[in-house]
Amino acid sequence: AASAWRLQASLNHSMRLTSELKIRDGVPIINQLGADSGQRRHRLSGQLGLSRTGLGLTLQGQWSSGGQLRLGDGQQNLYFRPPLLFNFSGFVDADKFSEHAIFKGLKISVDVHNVTRQYRRVVRADGSVPAGYGRDDVDPMGRNVKITLRKRF
Repeated sequence: AASAWRLQASLNHSMRLTSELKIRDGVPIINQLGADSGQRRHRLSGQLGLSRTGLGLTLQGQWSSGGQLRLGDGQQNLYFRPPLLFNFSGFVDADKFSEHAIFKGLKISVDVHNVTRQYRRVVRADGSVPAGYGRDDVDPMGRNVKITLRKRF
């Protein structure tokens, strides 16, 4: 008899309430979560999994809030645009679906990190990207795919 499908889901939200930096006595404390700090306050993550004996799929997602960093006259302010990141993984235990000897003890896994190649974009008020904040500077790896074959003998 075939095994039943299982569905698992989770959703998490975290919020940083305070984050202060004291450099030394006599210097004002820096509120790292202020409106102009560039720091993210909220983080939302979720996971959805579907599995049964010998087969499984998982989709994970995460989002962090944006922000801005005020610099001088306001023309050079940096705006942090939040990404929505997704990761996917799946596996198949081949010997659960075929009696052939070559599939005995074979497990195939696929993991895809950052499926949509998103990253935390940084732009100025005019939409230009400051030096050092380009796509390949912020996230040089982008999407990566890992395929694993494991065989027991």
